Amino acid sequence: MSQIDDLSNQGAEIRSKLRELLLRPEYPVDTKTTLLTAYVDIALEHHEAISLLIKTKLFGSAFAVVRPLVETMLRALWINALANPNQIEKASRDKLKFPCMSQMLAEIDQTYGTDAFFQSFKGSNWAAMCSYAHSGASQIARRFTNGEVKPSYSDGEILEVLNVTNTAVILLTIAFFKSMGCQREADEIQKAVT
Repeated sequence: MSQIDDLSNQGAEIRSKLRELLLRPEYPVDTKTTLLTAYVDIALEHHEAISLLIKTKLFGSAFAVVRPLVETMLRALWINALANPNQIEKASRDKLKFPCMSQMLAEIDQTYGTDAFFQSFKGSNWAAMCSYAHSGASQIARRFTNGEVKPSYSDGEILEVLNVTNTAVILLTIAFFKSMGCQREADEIQKAVT
């Protein structure tokens, strides 16, 4: 079995565990909780889509879905810890103008005490994620192999996508469960991935 298969299988196990944990507790019925639960579910769906696309060797499409997954995670983290009730209500109706990405990441790092983790993540990955999502140069360059129209995604690039997406859903769900007062579920996630 290849490293890609191993990491894909780990991702499937992680996703299955996260979905199981998501269904366990009863959550408050309020706009913020509904919004956060939806964000988690969307991220898990994107995660599964990326895995399925990689398994079927539709790498360009898989790479294009990484940005929406990461952006879902970032919006959820921001809504969870930084948004006021008016912003939460607007977000639930698609009327909120989220802060620019640099500001959102700085606020997330400060609020969650993650030093500059998310800010450095943007610096090293965001441009590539945007290029893949918007059919930019990164995506275009990988449409050819030796002058032929034949996709060329390296195993290293595919492994990086799988690592990033696994990490994103893990970080998101741990933050979600902690915000819901479900420490046991957050601890189970950390135990399952270590």
